Amino acid sequence: MTATSSAAVARALGAGRGDDASRLAQHALLIAVPLAALFMVALLAFGPRVYVATAVVGTYGTVALAGSMARLVIVVIGGWAR
Repeated sequence: MTATSSAAVARALGAGRGDDASRLAQHALLIAVPLAALFMVALLAFGPRVYVATAVVGTYGTVALAGSMARLVIVVIGGWAR
């Protein structure tokens, strides 16, 4: 989605249609933000179950889950810090 949205915005800007480029960027964000939130909630809610379903249990499962949550926090904080 990122490459397609970026290309559409670049084409609109290159053609001198700033308003179209702005609308395209707004629509891309309107789609991307709710989807990102949905995936984040799904990971938080079902992350442990996914690891158990893929046979990652015990110490490895605990470490994998902790690493996933740490990466999620880093990405969210890093995204908001920009």
